[in-house]
Amino acid sequence: MKTLKLYSRMIVWNDQSEYKYFASAGNMEGVADRLQDEEDLAQYATKDWDGFDDTIVPSIKLSVEGEMLVATVQVADGHELNEIVTMENGEKQAALSYAIMDYLSGQYSDGWGEGFEQTPAWDDSEEVDCSYEDEETGEWIQDSYDEKIYYYISPWWHDCQGQNFHFEKFEII
Repeated sequence: MKTLKLYSRMIVWNDQSEYKYFASAGNMEGVADRLQDEEDLAQYATKDWDGFDDTIVPSIKLSVEGEMLVATVQVADGHELNEIVTMENGEKQAALSYAIMDYLSGQYSDGWGEGFEQTPAWDDSEEVDCSYEDEETGEWIQDSYDEKIYYYISPWWHDCQGQNFHFEKFEII
């Protein structure tokens, strides 16, 4: 059995701002906890659509190392990362390693990642000052309230015009 590890950065944003940034190791601590309960991603792959299934790639598990999301991919004996597989009902042929990266890119953006990003990773609150006119007295009143800010984390950059996802590095073990 061969192991391929694919590393990628995660993106952080909140519901009060359009600003996005790469996650730090501190941001990723909560992600590591959430990934412990995740199912194996290999179970969703099909030969017709992805070029492989769980007989060729029996396991794809996600974890965290520092600020990186890591996909640890097990490739069954008798299969090579450079072997050619047919994807999308025979329309595209590619090396197994490319098929795995293409599959993970889809899982990160539309499959697993879409559900993952919709749950806040953490929240914070910010004090907001406001003023309003008292309708009975006509006086202006200064007040403040706490506004909750929800932070989300995702393996892909939502509004990117070009490529919105890539692997930072990979290693074969």
